[in-house]
Amino acid sequence: MTMKKKEIIKFFSWFSIIVGIFHFILETWFHFRFEQSIIQLFCDYIGISLLIFAGIIVLKNINGKGLLCGAWGYSFCLNYRAFAWRMDEFIAKTSSNSTDNTLIILSFTLFFSFIAFIYSLIICYPNENKQKNTI
Repeated sequence: MTMKKKEIIKFFSWFSIIVGIFHFILETWFHFRFEQSIIQLFCDYIGISLLIFAGIIVLKNINGKGLLCGAWGYSFCLNYRAFAWRMDEFIAKTSSNSTDNTLIILSFTLFFSFIAFIYSLIICYPNENKQKNTI
C-alpha cells in the first residue's frame, strides 16, 4: 500500500471520528428537543459508536479498515431507514413541518453516508498485486 493511500485512509478515519462526534451531539440534542424514544436513540448511538471505534482502530492499525466499511454501511442503512419513513409521510401529505425539515437534513446525510460507504468499500477491496490465495 502506498504512503499516499495510507494518508487518505488516515484522513478518512479522522473524518469518521469527527462525523461520529458531531452525530452524537446533534442526535442527543434531537432526542431532548423532540422527545425521540430511547429505542431510536440507541440505534443511532450504535452507529455513532461504530464510527468512532472503527476510526480509532484504523488509526492504530490500517488493517482494521473493514471496520470502517461496516460502520459506514450501518450508518448508511440507518440514514436510509430514517429518510424512508419521513419520505413516506411527506408523499402521503401527513408530515409535519419538523418532519419535512428533518427530511431535508436526512437527504444530505443520506448522500454523504452513501459516498462514505462506497469509499469504504473501495478501500477494502483486495489489492490485486498481492499473491492470491487458492484453495
